Amino acid sequence: MGLNATVACNCYREGKTPPPPSSAHVILDELGEPTLDLPYASNRSEHEKFDEWKRNACQHEDMWLAFERVGNWTGVGLFLDMMEVVGWDNFPKLREQLAESNAGITPAVEAQGMLADLDRFMALPRLGDKVCLVDAVTGDPIVDYFGRRQVRFLARGEIDFELDPSSFVVRRRRPGEEVGVELFRSRHFQQELLSGFDSDAQQAAPQSPPSGVIGRLAQRLRGRSTADPASAVEFVDCDSGARITQHMALQIKASGRSAESGGPEAVRFPRELRVDHRTALPGDFNDVIHAIASACRASIATGNPIRWE
Repeated sequence: MGLNATVACNCYREGKTPPPPSSAHVILDELGEPTLDLPYASNRSEHEKFDEWKRNACQHEDMWLAFERVGNWTGVGLFLDMMEVVGWDNFPKLREQLAESNAGITPAVEAQGMLADLDRFMALPRLGDKVCLVDAVTGDPIVDYFGRRQVRFLARGEIDFELDPSSFVVRRRRPGEEVGVELFRSRHFQQELLSGFDSDAQQAAPQSPPSGVIGRLAQRLRGRSTADPASAVEFVDCDSGARITQHMALQIKASGRSAESGGPEAVRFPRELRVDHRTALPGDFNDVIHAIASACRASIATGNPIRWE
């Protein structure tokens, strides 16, 4: 669940592929991608043959020169929050294409301006302060809080995990409730996995989807998480002894970087966690920036637009 950026290759247009099936009916669509211009219902066999040809027509998988995973909705939302904190006026093309546009497609002529915005962002010496929820033993971050409000970074059923400027918070928010009820608050706590816990059932979710094309795509995927009453995880505040038992756990990639819950990466579950304050740097967003920049460079090279999905 998150945002991908794709750019079609030009292998078919440049004559670098074998002839496609039903070649008289092949057109290039708005993405520069070869498409079979025949009704699917009455030409299913032709479409199946064409799809098989497309999978192996050139060196690029499915004829995509770029297929970039930009990030999950939490990570992308934090990147946009930081752009807002620094000042959107410094990044006009990124604002136009990611935060304001609802088209889902960025024309190739806009890609160079987006790269310039990314370079401007990466040249900043620092971005300000951030609040982090970290493994208290290793210091590895689970989630970073960059924006001007609390961030809701995990949700299942009626239970949300939030990070605000001072604490980690567990909140129950029933349908229609804006604020909900605070069930647990701590700056330093322990986590214990109890019997029946299933990490694959978790889903990462931002507090609210970003606006523009990102918001439209995020809204389509939200709310698919379901609670598993058989799983149980206990949090215990290290100072007061206050505790809560619920059905989600905090996890980190085995490599040490925070993981999107339910992802394929090997993960570990920290036993002790704390809220920490650190300096936010442009490099904190390397993965998001690299993915967007790679898609922009592919768009410039081919003249084909970027599709966000």
